[in-house]
Amino acid sequence: MKIRVKNYKRFYITVAFFAAVAALIIWGIFSLVFHVFKPAAAVRSIEIVQPVQTEDTSTLSHEEDDLLMLVNKQNAIPDGYVPADLVTVPLDSLREIKLCLEASDALEELFAGAAAQGYQLICCSGYRDYDTQVEVHNTEINTYGEAAADLVSAPAGYSEHETGLAVDITSASVNYDLVEDFGNTPEGQWVADHAADYGFIIRYPNGRESVTGYTYEPWHLRYVGKDVAKEIMSQDTTLEEYLESKASNS
Repeated sequence: MKIRVKNYKRFYITVAFFAAVAALIIWGIFSLVFHVFKPAAAVRSIEIVQPVQTEDTSTLSHEEDDLLMLVNKQNAIPDGYVPADLVTVPLDSLREIKLCLEASDALEELFAGAAAQGYQLICCSGYRDYDTQVEVHNTEINTYGEAAADLVSAPAGYSEHETGLAVDITSASVNYDLVEDFGNTPEGQWVADHAADYGFIIRYPNGRESVTGYTYEPWHLRYVGKDVAKEIMSQDTTLEEYLESKASNS
């Protein structure tokens, strides 16, 4: 009888030990799965990608014809066009941003000017290749339908982002979104007032949808060089109208 009791005790101790080990393993697996697959809604802060310093190896700059390249619903990017001097923009951004060298340098100066006035700007989107633009436009179509998507997004081959001269910017004031309200924020108003000083224009101004083909986008900047930018912005006109006027006067 005593031997049988001892065996029972040894059996129960062994079972309890393995049960405890199994519980620890299950708890560890559950913790790991919850951490990896934690819902995005639980993440309260937006990660800002810090600028990566890269060595510039390009010495190319854009000719005026490239800087003033008209890309819209009627004018496509030249077949096979890829900017020759793309560089990674060394500014805070939501993802890695590339622009043509001249536009990147100008954007650095614009951000520095804003920061000097106490405004923090964030890069959201820059150069996109053809395949990336296909994905972006298809996403807009699937989300909003084709008609609505065509007012805010361009099909591949017709997007300014493929030139390497266009950049979308945002700020914490609008939760890093690309929304019209950005134009009403202190940051957005400063950009509208001073973008031309650095060679940029608000490419799709308010109330000019019939000309540009796109709704108001206070976040979308296009680099055209300081002289042209100041002329366009001071006259409250568009790139389309500027180029048409230039052609008629030549």
